[in-house]
Order: sequence, then structure tokens, then C-alpha cells
Amino acid sequence: MDTELSSLNSAPNAILNSDFALKSVLVLVLTLLTLVAFANSLRGDFVYDDQRTVAANPLLGHWDLHTLKAVFTEDYWAAYEMGRSSHHIDSLYYRPIYHIFTMAVYELAGKSAPAWHLISIFVHLAAVLLVFFLLERSISALPLSTKERQLAAAFGAAIFAIHPVQSEATNWISASANSLLGIFVFGAFYCYLRHRESGHTASLVAALILYAFAIFTKENAFALPFIIAAYELVVMNRNRALIERLRTAGIRALPFACILGGYLAIRQLIISGMVMAGQNQNFPDDALLTFVDNLRTLPALLTAYMSLVLFPFNLSMMYDFGYVHNISLLSFGVPLGLVLLTGGILLRLCKDSIEVRIATIWIIFPLLPHLNTRAFLSEEIIHDRYLYKSMFGISLLIALLVTKVMKSPRLRMPTRWRLCFPAVVLVILLVGTVLQNREWRSEEVLWRWCAGHAPNSRIVHISLGRIAEDKHQPAEALREYEKALEINPDTIDALNNAGFVYARSGMWPKATSDFERIVSLTPHKAVAHFNLSFAYAVQKRYADAEREQQAAIELDPMGDRSDEWRSRLAELHRLSFSTGPTRD
Repeated sequence: MDTELSSLNSAPNAILNSDFALKSVLVLVLTLLTLVAFANSLRGDFVYDDQRTVAANPLLGHWDLHTLKAVFTEDYWAAYEMGRSSHHIDSLYYRPIYHIFTMAVYELAGKSAPAWHLISIFVHLAAVLLVFFLLERSISALPLSTKERQLAAAFGAAIFAIHPVQSEATNWISASANSLLGIFVFGAFYCYLRHRESGHTASLVAALILYAFAIFTKENAFALPFIIAAYELVVMNRNRALIERLRTAGIRALPFACILGGYLAIRQLIISGMVMAGQNQNFPDDALLTFVDNLRTLPALLTAYMSLVLFPFNLSMMYDFGYVHNISLLSFGVPLGLVLLTGGILLRLCKDSIEVRIATIWIIFPLLPHLNTRAFLSEEIIHDRYLYKSMFGISLLIALLVTKVMKSPRLRMPTRWRLCFPAVVLVILLVGTVLQNREWRSEEVLWRWCAGHAPNSRIVHISLGRIAEDKHQPAEALREYEKALEINPDTIDALNNAGFVYARSGMWPKATSDFERIVSLTPHKAVAHFNLSFAYAVQKRYADAEREQQAAIELDPMGDRSDEWRSRLAELHRLSFSTGPTRD
């Protein structure tokens, strides 16, 4: 009898140990899969914004009060220029936690590109493992054994881990904010679910702390309170009346909404603006865009995102995707039809499946901030990295589909053959991601790659022009700048860079023409007047040079070069010069 009782008592422990062992194996498999998918990322260099956020970041290595004050009291890009006057608004972003993250990574990685890439991979891996645990919890109501549920969750997490759209957020150091944000948002939601089940205050406090980290890491974390409200409304409490569900949803989401409100209040003090259109002097035409342009473009934009998910091959950081200015069958009618069809299918599935409701919530709400296209430059209204958190919902949908296929009695084949289907999917995605990682090998490779996908991008042509300058190829640089100016003749960086190439080549009349155009477009910029003054002086137009030098001093009387500029103004009277133009 003792032996029988002992056997009964040990059975649950054996089951728990078996479940833990399988979960440990799956965690190990996900870790290895992620590392294999992104191993060739370690050969990548710092590219694009990495030059500013890592290679030339003045914040790195400094934990003094002056630096921390800049991090917490300036907008994201203005914090990099601590020497300027305070309250200079350089961007619409306020991300102090991400600044702290990069400062901490620097202490480990220094300026080593492979080390930064390795840390970026491990940050993505942490998000992958959180997705695994969330997926397992999300499908807990399905009629599956523990083993089947864990395998399905692991498959979904593997999709999230190695889908090629994740290449941008993992390879590009400056985009690692998306992975870090994923850790905080997924972690906060997991703790919220734990609190909901156990009622433990500690879990709620942990969820709120993680959400605070999330919202101060990147703005689109604002979606989490709405995700929680939607979860309470359409996933939980289904037997209650609608008014009761609305009340519960509001109460559950309220603490997170308070965190969001605190962030918005601080952001208002720092940036003095909640939501406004993106502003960039290289895109003056963006000021003409309206809310109607945004709405007219949404069907094509959503269709493009569906294409990135379903056909994730030969992707790019930049795409030739612009606003839909005229309604036509191809630009508006067909995309709208596809969106309505997809939405209808999801609504039908949501009626029968709680899991599909969860997936739909996680697909839609994280993507909503990116559907306000006027908050971004017109050339950047679509990016792979914008799908990062939505990939949780997409991965859940794919896991549900594969599970249904694997369990279907109509599929008359041995289990080992059924496993071939998900295995083939993962192999295809793995190969696609490994190939996609090549885009991020170097600055030149990146922009050549982008040129193949976005030949009408000003950003691409300006970047290729700068690369040509670095390679001492002025003719090639001018060709790229001219291509940017063909797209819009008022593109400031293209005019400025072309002007310097002309100046270095001794073609001062052409340089002067470009500098004059810049002054007419940006009369408030002191350096623009200074560069034009120098160009005039070289051509012995001393009166014009003196006028522009005086304008530069009046606009920036206490600047770093104010003494030099005043000295130069005096020298203009004596027709002698001692300095050269300054690139903006």
C-alpha cells in the first residue's frame, strides 16, 4: 500500500518535471534558432543613424549630471547636442530610457560593432522568449495536451524570432529600440495576466514599472492600455453584459492609462506638442499633406504590410511607397477590397475563437501608431520594423493555423510527416532572414540595396552622394544629389552637399547658386548665411559677403564661432579672409 501511495504522489511531480524538461528544451531550441538566424549580423558595421547614435554619440561614457539632464530634459535628437541652448526641439521623439540603454551597452561593447550587434541579437532573443510564454498562455484554452500546447507556442515564437521582417530591428543598431520595447511591453502584459489570475499586487506593480520603461523607450508603447482594455472587453468576461465589460475594461486599463498620462504630460513640457506632422526641411512638400491623404493611403499601406508578412523576401529599409493622391482601381479600389476581405475573415474567425481575438488585438493595436502617416516623413511611412510587436499576433495566427492543420482528421499521414509542414516553413523563413541580413553589412551595401527598392527616394540619393564624396568621386556625388533635386528642387541637404562639391571643385558660381537657394529656404539659419557670405567673398562680391556675414552673426550672436565670425566681418572690410565654409 505504501508503494502505491508513493507512486500516486510522485505522478504529478513526474508530469511537472516532464513539462519543465520539454519547455527547457524548447527554450534552448528557440535560442539556437535565433542565434543561427542572425549569426551573420555580427559581420555588420554601424550604418545610417548608428553613426550618430553610437559612433559619434557624445552621451556615451558619461554618467554625470549634465549628461543625464540632457537625456531627460531634451527631445531624443536634441540630447545628442548638449552644447546647444536648452529647449531646442530637434524631433518629435522623447526616449530617455533608450538613451540610458545605449549608454549602458557602451559600457559593455565600447565602439565595437560586432559587440553591439551581439547585444542586439540577445535583446531580440529576450523578446522571443517572452513571446513563447505569452503564446503558451494565450492558447491555454485550446483542446490540446500540455506537450501540444508548448510545441504550438514554440512554433509561433519561432515565427516571431526568424521572420525576415525582424531583420531590420535586429541588424540595425538604431532600431534595437523596437526589440527593447518588445521586452517591456510583452513583459508588462505577461505580468498583467499573472496579476489578473492571482490577484497579487506585486505582479501589477511589475507590469506598471515595465510599462513605464516601455513608454519612455518609444512612443508607440501607448497602445498597451488599449490592448488591455480590448482584452478585457472581447476576450475575458464574455458572459457579462456589455456595460459591465466596459466598466471592467476601464478599471483594468486605468493604472496603465495613468502611466501614459504622466508620460504625455512630461512630453508636453519637453517637446511642447502631443501629436503633429513630421517636419524635415528636406521634405517641404510634406507640409501640404492632409488627413484625407492619410485616409486615402491607408488601404494600400495595410495591403503592403500584409505583403511583407506573407511574402517576406528581398525586403528593404526603404520602399518606393508613397501617398495615394488620386483614387483609382489599382491604387485604392483593389487594396480596399483586400483589406475588407481580410477584415471580414478575421471577424468571422473571432466569433468562434478566443485565440483569434487575442491575435487580432495584437495585430491591430501595435500597428495603429504607424497608421498616422503624417507623423513620419513621406518616404518613411512604411518600414519592416513597424511590424515588430504586431508579429506577436501574426505568429499566434500562424500557430493556430498550423495546429488546426496538424490536428485535422482529414490529413491522413503519420505524425512525423505532419511535422514536415511547420519544419519547411521555418527553414524557408530562416534562409530568408539569413539572406536579408546581408543588407546591413555596411553603409554602402545598405544604400545600394535601398536604391534597388526605392529609386525615387531623396534619402537614398543623398546618402549615396555622401558615400561617393567619401570615396572622392565628386562627379558621382553630384549625380546623386541632382537625382534628389529632380524629385524636389528644394531638398536642403542635396542643395547644401552639391554646393560644397561645386566649391571644392572651384565651380563657385554653381556653389553660390545653391547657397543662395538655401538662404531663401532657411533664412533663420545662421550657417546658411555664413556659407553664402564665403561664396560671395571668393568671387570678390565683398558688399554681399559683408551683408550675409552680418546676418549670420545677428542670428547666432553667442554661437561657438561668433568670435571668429566677428573677426571675419572686420576682415571683409580689408578684403582678407581666414576661414572656410562650414558644412551644415
